[in-house]
Amino acid sequence: MEYTEQQLRKFQDDFARRRRNQLLLLVPMLVALIGYVFGDQYLTPSLGIGPDALGIIFFAVIAGGVIFSFFNWRCPACEKYLGRSGIPRHCPHCGVALRPR
Repeated sequence: MEYTEQQLRKFQDDFARRRRNQLLLLVPMLVALIGYVFGDQYLTPSLGIGPDALGIIFFAVIAGGVIFSFFNWRCPACEKYLGRSGIPRHCPHCGVALRPR
């Protein structure tokens, strides 16, 4: 399908926003991972959170991140999942350029 220049720019802008959201998602995921790893030593005694609750919180954050990623990491043109292959230049399904050259 042929798109106008305006549509292609909008797709690239939408992809840039989605990519930024994916990168921002790393922050709570890393905080959750660090909290889970060091939580028994530091969080459990000071906050009174048990190890089971810490595990549930960790699982909830990771599951939420995976679900968000599944719905966010899609091609703005065809809305198909972009996969786990990094940051693509083109959609593997429809071929739309996702980043400017």
